[in-house]
Amino acid sequence: MKGVIRNSLIVTAFCIVLWFPGVFFGLSMVLTHMVPDRLSQLLGRAVSIEQIRVNPFTLSVTVRKFEIKEEDGTDPFVSFERFYANAEILSLIQRSLILKALELEKPEIHLARFSDMTFNFSDIIEGIQSVSPVDAEAEKTDSEEPSSPFNFTVQDIRIVDGSIEYRDLPADKTHRLDPINWHLPLISNTEHHRDSFSEPALNFALDGAQISVNVWTKPFKDTMETLVELGVSGLSLPMYATYLPEDQVRFMLEKGTLDLTGQVSFRMEENPVVEVQGDLILSDLHVMDKAGEDIFMLPRLELSLNPSPVLENRLHIDTFLIQSPGLFVQRRADGSISLNDLIPAPVDAADTSIPEMMVAEDEKNNEISDESGFLVEVDTFILDDGRLQFRDSAVQAGGRKPNQSAVLTDIYPLRLEVSPFTTVPDHASVFDFSAGLNGTAQLAMQGEMTLMPFSVESDVRLSDFSLSWLQPYLPENIRLVILDGLASAETRVAFDMGEAPEFSLSLGGDAAILGFASEDAQAGDAFLGWEAFSVKGIRVEMHPLRVDVDEIAFKGLDTRITVLEDGGMNLDHIFIREEKDKTKGVIGEEKNPDEAGDAVSVRIGAFVMDDADFRFTDRSVLPHYDTRLNLGNLRITGLTSEDFRAADVHAKGVIDGYAPLKVTGTMNPLSDNLFVDLEFNLANLEMVPFSSYTGKYIGRAIEKGKLNIDVKYHIKEGDILADNHILLDQFTLGRRVDSPDAMNLPVGLAISLLKDRYGKIEIDLPISGRTDDPEFAWGKLVLRTLQNLIVRAAASPFSLVASLVGSGEEMQHIEFEPGTAVLDETALGKLLSVRTLLYERPGLRMEILGYADEKSDTRALAKQELERRLRMRASAEGMISDDSDMDAETRQYYLRLLYQDAMAVRGEADPEFSEEGELAVEEMEELLMKGANIRTADLYRLAMERAAAVRSHILEDEKIEAQRVFFREADRPLKTGDDILRPGRVELGLQ
Repeated sequence: MKGVIRNSLIVTAFCIVLWFPGVFFGLSMVLTHMVPDRLSQLLGRAVSIEQIRVNPFTLSVTVRKFEIKEEDGTDPFVSFERFYANAEILSLIQRSLILKALELEKPEIHLARFSDMTFNFSDIIEGIQSVSPVDAEAEKTDSEEPSSPFNFTVQDIRIVDGSIEYRDLPADKTHRLDPINWHLPLISNTEHHRDSFSEPALNFALDGAQISVNVWTKPFKDTMETLVELGVSGLSLPMYATYLPEDQVRFMLEKGTLDLTGQVSFRMEENPVVEVQGDLILSDLHVMDKAGEDIFMLPRLELSLNPSPVLENRLHIDTFLIQSPGLFVQRRADGSISLNDLIPAPVDAADTSIPEMMVAEDEKNNEISDESGFLVEVDTFILDDGRLQFRDSAVQAGGRKPNQSAVLTDIYPLRLEVSPFTTVPDHASVFDFSAGLNGTAQLAMQGEMTLMPFSVESDVRLSDFSLSWLQPYLPENIRLVILDGLASAETRVAFDMGEAPEFSLSLGGDAAILGFASEDAQAGDAFLGWEAFSVKGIRVEMHPLRVDVDEIAFKGLDTRITVLEDGGMNLDHIFIREEKDKTKGVIGEEKNPDEAGDAVSVRIGAFVMDDADFRFTDRSVLPHYDTRLNLGNLRITGLTSEDFRAADVHAKGVIDGYAPLKVTGTMNPLSDNLFVDLEFNLANLEMVPFSSYTGKYIGRAIEKGKLNIDVKYHIKEGDILADNHILLDQFTLGRRVDSPDAMNLPVGLAISLLKDRYGKIEIDLPISGRTDDPEFAWGKLVLRTLQNLIVRAAASPFSLVASLVGSGEEMQHIEFEPGTAVLDETALGKLLSVRTLLYERPGLRMEILGYADEKSDTRALAKQELERRLRMRASAEGMISDDSDMDAETRQYYLRLLYQDAMAVRGEADPEFSEEGELAVEEMEELLMKGANIRTADLYRLAMERAAAVRSHILEDEKIEAQRVFFREADRPLKTGDDILRPGRVELGLQ
């Protein structure tokens, strides 16, 4: 029995020894020849295998020199040097897969994308998809049969020195993943290993960039706890920029390197938990536009992310550093902004290539984002040594150079530190910002900001901002060249969005502009400048709007107003008025006062000017007129928009260095109801420089004279009252000037009428009007009043001096009783006024014109002749003496005798007696006077006697020089008595 058993064991052992080698060699040879053929049939590609070795003793399989050719059968598509798998004998006992090792050495995959957007493996996919649907359904049915979970344990999985080559022919790029090394020490779904980490590790180089992926995971535990570590070193971004959609990307990524170390952890709890952390470094980023112009440069960006639960919409960044970024923005000649090239082109809404599912998912994500918001916290954000350049090639430059080249604005260095920065509601971010501008100006801001709800409080400081930088951006209708000027400001701004629709805004601080200078762009003449302009104690509040300023001050103000040769103003050339579109002036579009916003409350503590020069030049006259007002000090205190308060005004200045000017009073220009109560006093202003105007407009130069003006100007409730008192001292016209513009005005006479014996002319010019009268202009009214005064001097010279002598136009006429040249009391009173006038106005000369009346004076002379004859007859007969009076009886007796003699001479009989028996005395007198021989020469002589009487009385006290009084023969010395005055009179004329 023992022998049988022994023999059986020997036979069995011998069979095993013979079988295993048979299997080892036979199966290996069969598989080596059969597998390539089957794979070739399946893939439609040439497949080759150098050797497949099956070892039944070790339960291992080794495949060497595996290769799948390209479709054309020339180049390799997929290949590997060696594949090795080693199973455990326990796999048979435990009915599970247990592998001790799984290795793939030097796998190579060659991928290619063609211009028709197909790949070099597209034919393989099509071949696999062409499997019979019946077979696929059978496989599906078999797979759906219920089965218990299949346990497996795989150890030591390796990919060694693999490579993937991807040739992108449309993009003309080749990408390589080489070498690829992957190691998985263990993966198992058995109960024993479910709580153990599987730790796959992948390392490869992508186009020279080193990438590593290390994973710790429990994929078969219910928590699916996983930790992924990702490392990227030296990834060149331009290699992949070409894969951005060309129709949506309009920039070129020239340089850029990405380094990344990060961790992503996942665990399944009641809700999935995903945390992300790591560090990102972006280096040497360089973005250009399609024309090759720089857009953005970033030498270094560092981001350190603390563990952040991204599914909870939270990111916690420890440090965010942007080092030396440069943003280069251009506004091209066509007005387009180069920065827009970084913005993807909008997607056409009619584009059906976008799957509806993607659109719906995107809308869903937007809704979730709007509902929850993404909260970001950055412990430290630093932007350091940044630069922003803006080149404007489309600028329409104001001023003198409308065709100047592009304007470059360089903001450098830029620094911003925010510590912390947060989007968490009701949490503040503290920031510190500073920037240089064009190498000289500095801007700094420090404060706090809350994003939700939005609010900010910040101190803002600006220094050495050159106003000439604004020159290219002046409107086209402002032809001003800014030569110099530095602006500075220190303010604090507080803004709080609050609840809609109102918000709160407050601003406070100081501002100043130093060394400002400008000129007329057309003429190149200086226009406006100052040494210093400052606004101190600014406080602005909203809702309601209120503006408070402690002081507005000018020092060394210098402004020049010029009348040009054509009569226009330099202001009209500098500030060009835009023509209004008449079609826009529709009736009924005026704003309803009830709809106006709240009134703005304004208060200015003081407005101050020191050493201000106001220069005026008139080039429309020859020689040119130049004058300068130096306002040494102007102070207006207490300006407010409140109606019940008026500001105090005090000003002192000097014109042309010698004529003092003083202004005092009160005013309220900020109130809706304008109030002004001011007094202006000007003294000792030389008049000779005004010869340019007098020569042009009245044809005479000024020989000498000084001007003094006192003006009281009052405005209240729209009513304007101005009392202008003008004093001219020793004002004298000089040489004549030939001027086509000269007006024929009796200026000389007006001067003589107004100038007193001391050489002074005093004029009071009251003016009134309304502020709502568009035709009211103070200067025009004064000139018009003066012109009327001169015209009045010619038309009614005596009325012009009525206030001086207490009489007016009536003293021009000295009336006489008919037939006499005797001055009565009325005439003597008038001549006293005339004498006073001539004494007080030594520049006047007087003309005397005598007149007689053909009617009344002829009758009066005839009666005087009758009386003379009566006295001669009575005296000859001794009835009266030469100096005695004649009684009525005697007179009637001799009147009868003269009457009878006259009738006898005429050869006529006595007329019939009257009822009383004789002719009436009156009738005899009439008959005798009719016979009187009164000639025209007698009337002329009477007129001259009257003129002589007036002249003698004027010269009687010897105060009036005789050479100033002249006789003048009247054109018609005989009057008819048709006017209101007595025809027998003397008329006085002034020169």
